[in-house]
Amino acid sequence: MEHKLVMDRKARLMQQLSDLKISSVHLLDYGISKGESSQNFIEKIPDHRRCTICCQKEVSILFIPCAHQVVCFDCSGSMGDSCHSCQVQIAKKYVVYN
Repeated sequence: MEHKLVMDRKARLMQQLSDLKISSVHLLDYGISKGESSQNFIEKIPDHRRCTICCQKEVSILFIPCAHQVVCFDCSGSMGDSCHSCQVQIAKKYVVYN
């Protein structure tokens, strides 16, 4: 019974990961032109895709098992062992390429 629960959870997480990869927008798609300021670049990142720590970069780290994607690569190194959003213990961190 426990094995089935783990396998079901794994399947749901794999689907969520797949959905995140499909629905994510690559930073290059924001169309930064030559000479634009970094502030303009930051403003082009949608609020729901901004790092919740620095608020300047796009989120790029997926936490397992909670599947939250709320921090950028740089900020993920300075975090503790729990998710910034739900405080669940982080078992793994994956870089998500959008």
